[in-house]
Amino acid sequence: MAEFWLTDTGKGSPPLCWVNTATSARSQRDNVPLTAVRALPSTPYAAGTAITVTITISASATGYTVEETLPPGWKASDMSGGGTTADEIVRFGIANPGCEAKTMTYQAIPPTGATGTQTFSGRVVMEDVKITIAGNQSVSDKAAGPGDLDNSGTVDLTDAIMSLQILSGINVGSVPISADVNSDQKIGLPEVIYILQKVAG
Repeated sequence: MAEFWLTDTGKGSPPLCWVNTATSARSQRDNVPLTAVRALPSTPYAAGTAITVTITISASATGYTVEETLPPGWKASDMSGGGTTADEIVRFGIANPGCEAKTMTYQAIPPTGATGTQTFSGRVVMEDVKITIAGNQSVSDKAAGPGDLDNSGTVDLTDAIMSLQILSGINVGSVPISADVNSDQKIGLPEVIYILQKVAG
């Protein structure tokens, strides 16, 4: 395979300034920070009825494993892409991402009698790096109130951070429309102000 070199004067005099373009491109690609976002339904769950959990991983050149921990008593089924489940943990192994973003899904089934707020947690393990899965962390059997963007049952600092991320165009997963504070069917500056006022007391 042919090699192509460029001169980078910022690296000093020859041969230090000779840069292999293939190596340089690969280095830039590998240094892109990996992100993982979970999306949970924005509507209340019902005991015994499955909900769809979606996890989106940004592009990566390195293989990784996704590990999801379900709320106590919940079961998982219908994992995409060869995912497995055991002991309330769902795993996806991505050996060769091919520098492409990946989306994986599974069905999470709450047990009979499940009530209140139920919390998911997870991480992406890539060699010696562990990345916490961001986005939605919990679901509730009740509709979210105004400002409760994460549907946790309370309006707190997490909601404030999510509202600012949404304004910045960052993917935070799904947001219950009932968290809208001014009935304009979207999350914007009014929600940010409302949440910050609630957090400040």
